[in-house]
Amino acid sequence: MEKKTIFLALRTDRGYFVTDEIENDHFRSSLIESHRLKFDGEKPEKTWHKKWVLIKKHPEKITKEVARPNINGRYEIRDKIKFPNLPEIVKDKDAIIQESSADNHYNKKYGEGFESIKSLYEHKSDPQDPIDEPIEYEFHVIGQMNQVPDKGDFSYEVMRTSYESDGTWELKADSIITNLLDRIVTPPIIRHTIPSSLSSEDSYKIIRQYVRSNIDTRYAQITSDYDFCFTVEKVIKMAESEEYRVNQNAWTKRKPKYVTLYRSSRKVKVFEMTWSPKCYQGYKAIEGFKGKNQKDLKFNINKYLINLITDINKPLKECPKCKGLGVVISEDLK
Repeated sequence: MEKKTIFLALRTDRGYFVTDEIENDHFRSSLIESHRLKFDGEKPEKTWHKKWVLIKKHPEKITKEVARPNINGRYEIRDKIKFPNLPEIVKDKDAIIQESSADNHYNKKYGEGFESIKSLYEHKSDPQDPIDEPIEYEFHVIGQMNQVPDKGDFSYEVMRTSYESDGTWELKADSIITNLLDRIVTPPIIRHTIPSSLSSEDSYKIIRQYVRSNIDTRYAQITSDYDFCFTVEKVIKMAESEEYRVNQNAWTKRKPKYVTLYRSSRKVKVFEMTWSPKCYQGYKAIEGFKGKNQKDLKFNINKYLINLITDINKPLKECPKCKGLGVVISEDLK
């Protein structure tokens, strides 16, 4: 006797969100995921979650599509012009005198008249439409809500490894951290509505890559760029050029040779971070991003990134009146 399929459902103003995914049964294949089910003769509507579908009403009958074997098996000649004296079509019953399956190897025995010419033919058959077979099932409504909010996209580009040459990858929603109790009592289809957060390390990766991709090097520069610490310094235009001397032979054993140069800008550290529990050598560990739900988490991340890069890319120059004791926003910003 076929085992009953258990369906869990959420009742909403749009209908029933249904799954056959049972958390403690990871060995059973999902009929919903196979897209072979019909509820009262209709295919369900797909959702963003591959193991959940939407149906209009409480079902009175659930069926699954069952494939049927192909019919009209035959052998058709590959090149009828080259072999005009051979029959164009030979039916299976005229070509095959015995079929068997042994040791997972499928064997066919052909008649003597066809065995010597079978390589000249291609086997063909015609598919049949599947049939709908009723299934034994239990349908349990486990909750009710007005609507299931759309999950939306959650994706951020981050470094794949410590090395830039290895490229980047997309950090997605499977990196989001949720409370264990919330996960236990919340069906997967609405888990994006519960409090969500990212680890300090993943938050570090997002910020690092975003700054790398959006920094304006005219006004700021990354001076430490590792998978454990990150530093950005502002490039501030000086009110007056400053003279300084450099020994061109400093790294050789030759006699010192000094030249006079002029600097027109100076650097000031404006942002640094590491991540917890790495906490590299006095750098401040970035806190993991948090949100009331996945949508709020994404909003908080984006808001932080935009505010950060706006400050980093803000053009500054020394105030000519106080000679470097203060700075003003450059006209370039306008």
